[in-house]
Amino acid sequence: MRLQYLGTGASEGFPALFCDCEACRKALESGGKNIKMRSCALLDDKLLIDLSPDLYAQKLRFNLSLSHVRSVVITHSHEDHFDVFSLMLRGKDMASIINLNAGGVPVVEVYGNNKVQSMFNQAIATKLKGRGGRFDFHKVVPFMKFETDGFQFTPLPANHKEDEECLIYSIEKKGRRILYANDTGALSPSTFEVLRGIVHDVVSMDCSRGILPGDSHMGLQENVAMREMLISLGCVDENTRFILNHLSHMSGLAPYEFDEIARQHGFIIAFDGMIVDV
Repeated sequence: MRLQYLGTGASEGFPALFCDCEACRKALESGGKNIKMRSCALLDDKLLIDLSPDLYAQKLRFNLSLSHVRSVVITHSHEDHFDVFSLMLRGKDMASIINLNAGGVPVVEVYGNNKVQSMFNQAIATKLKGRGGRFDFHKVVPFMKFETDGFQFTPLPANHKEDEECLIYSIEKKGRRILYANDTGALSPSTFEVLRGIVHDVVSMDCSRGILPGDSHMGLQENVAMREMLISLGCVDENTRFILNHLSHMSGLAPYEFDEIARQHGFIIAFDGMIVDV
């Protein structure tokens, strides 16, 4: 598998859109990997995990051919992870001309929970006047595996929104595995139990809170505890890479400052455009 992080920031971006805090000023001045668009990722150039409101800018920056995307897997309904407006542009004939002879995909498979499904259906009705022939929607249920485009997904409950079944995913292809755990606080014992004995090559964790205590997002303390739990359950080995993602200015540290701390604990900080071969 080839995982590419297209955006590695939280909902407000980093530096945040209307913010002038010290962390944002440092990030803006330093540039480069310190600039973080809203979160989404691309697998093997054909499957999107979440759909960021910055996807258009990410397409331009990383020279992406998104007409080749066959599947879109959504973690939850927050707008920074499910930009339904941009998705609907994929459904309009004149907004997106798909060249099938050049590898374009006629129908995109969309996966999400109840709230995502409701937003999707409303957008089809209002923005596409009911003409949703370029999409097939599939409802995702925690713990019920599904396959799409050669990937096997195991949806697991996130700890993020009380009124929604937000999800993280264990992803497998040809015996290689990624645990993609964005937008979640500390996980429940039942979630960990499903992962028992299943070794992951990459563990990508939310770290919006940085060195601060976690809540509906994780901080470094929760990242360390999660890694220890995964080790105790045999979910990782000595070759597993641990990557921190979904960073926020609310940590109080610029990304380069937090990177120094995270590396002391054995973590890698994700950056926009980062490619991980699994």
